[in-house]
Amino acid sequence: MNFLPINITLTNKKILLVGGGNVALHKAIILARFAEDVTILAPDFHPQFSQLNFTYIRKAYETGDLQNYHLIYICYVQMTGSSTGKSNRMQKKQGF
Repeated sequence: MNFLPINITLTNKKILLVGGGNVALHKAIILARFAEDVTILAPDFHPQFSQLNFTYIRKAYETGDLQNYHLIYICYVQMTGSSTGKSNRMQKKQGF
């Protein structure tokens, strides 16, 4: 697996996670060790998110939601099968 290891100072930085499922939860648990100002944006949240002291916005992503954040994670699992085309069109329309 190829990946880019990076180091980022997160002190006083606003972070946004878009997504409320397993992928976002995994990233949020890691971020909880290093960041304080984290916002999670999703229509629904995995139950374990309640254990994390973050800001939660319960809604679907809209264009413009990414403003004023230093670091943004788009945490979702891409759909496969017959809904892939619809999912891809929706993601493109929403700016992903």
